[in-house]
Amino acid sequence: LTTIYKITQCIETLVNDLSAKPGARPVAIALVESHLALAQLGAGDAQAAARHARNSFLKSPSDEGLIASLIQEFEKQNHVDMLDAPLADLVKANPEIGFGHIVLSQISSRKSDHRTASRHLSNAIAVSPDRDDLYAARALARYEMKDFALALGDFERAIDLRPDQGAHYYNRACMLSLLGRHREAIASLKEAVLLDGSFAVYARSDKDLVGLLGQADLSQELAELGVFERKATSSLGPALAADGSKPKPLPLPDQSAALAP
Repeated sequence: LTTIYKITQCIETLVNDLSAKPGARPVAIALVESHLALAQLGAGDAQAAARHARNSFLKSPSDEGLIASLIQEFEKQNHVDMLDAPLADLVKANPEIGFGHIVLSQISSRKSDHRTASRHLSNAIAVSPDRDDLYAARALARYEMKDFALALGDFERAIDLRPDQGAHYYNRACMLSLLGRHREAIASLKEAVLLDGSFAVYARSDKDLVGLLGQADLSQELAELGVFERKATSSLGPALAADGSKPKPLPLPDQSAALAP
């Protein structure tokens, strides 16, 4: 028998003994289940690992430190998506565990299920209504669903909470442009560039600002911002990025931010 298999068997025996013992503390069982999950990860059995992670979560759904540590280990092994169902059960048992909702939103986003990601982020916002990054993350999910008006509202709330974050103004400008509100869009873009001049560079190749950049009456203001310089030989606006993609200065919160105490 390999060493990792022996360790797994020993921990399984300990889990069974603890579970059968009257008066065993749930937190103790949760801790042992978490170690069994890690052992199963080490043995390459991600499905078994996810099953024991679920057991650990539900035995002690308020132990944020233990839960966060276990999620991070799955992330290190590139198996965090296996926690989709276990985390769904966890947040049902404890809706106040905000980072559980955030990680679920990240999993959904990777699956391009932006509607579900938005729902999870709404749950995270209910737990932490003062986090600007959560509103910005939900706005990006809504942007992917082409719900530009709702995305705009989220970016405006993010600005209220963090008025020194240029990305919020920049992304608000994108939403305003997509909604045809060009004057408001350029005002928001100006605020972004004042906070961080690099947003003028983003704007040059942002497909969401094509409508704004094509407004002849705004060309002087855009040139003053450094977004582009109109060439005498061409009336065309700047080309899109090579891959046609939109720069995303403010992506979904990363794992470390989601799990910060």
